[in-house]
Amino acid sequence: MGGSSALRARLGQESAECMRLQAELAELAGTYRAELLRPCALDDGALPADGFRQLCRARRTALAREVDAAEQREAATRRAAAELLGEHHALAQAAERYRAELRRAADRREQTRADDWAGAQFIRAAMAGAALSGRAA
Repeated sequence: MGGSSALRARLGQESAECMRLQAELAELAGTYRAELLRPCALDDGALPADGFRQLCRARRTALAREVDAAEQREAATRRAAAELLGEHHALAQAAERYRAELRRAADRREQTRADDWAGAQFIRAAMAGAALSGRAA
């Protein structure tokens, strides 16, 4: 079950990373939209609006790729978690079948002991009966 908790932790990390990247992408998209709406005001040392747009577009593309990669990792982690859960379920069923078999074996052992005890009692009674009939004769 330790593998399952490690997988859950990894899934949580991947989900958090995906959400962080999506938030960063949304923030950048808001900045980009705001910049598009702003008239081209060139401050000293600032990029021209077209340069800023290109920079934003490149960063947005890079972030979109990171988000896609994070979503793919998250999906892969979810698939692995589902597979692990399926394996855990199969192992739990096998363990339950094994425990049932052990219970049946213990029941058979107890029945055998009871039968052996009853057989021993019968033999003792028969021997006692034979001894009594031998004395009577």
